[in-house]
Amino acid sequence: NQQFLDKFTIICTSFTDFGTILKWDELTKKTNKPYYNITSAGIYSFCYVSLGDTYTFKDPVTKKDAK
Repeated sequence: NQQFLDKFTIICTSFTDFGTILKWDELTKKTNKPYYNITSAGIYSFCYVSLGDTYTFKDPVTKKDAK
């Protein structure tokens, strides 16, 4: 549910089923979280990336920046 997903800054999965990937994509877009699905089978691999509905990239705050 959305409350559970709010704990995370990104969501990563490793599904091979496109229906499941699309369900996770819908959930992460509702919570506006970046979503990555990476999977491989033998010599072939597949990566799906979705940055959410209104995701805005922000540089992370580091200890150096906080001083």
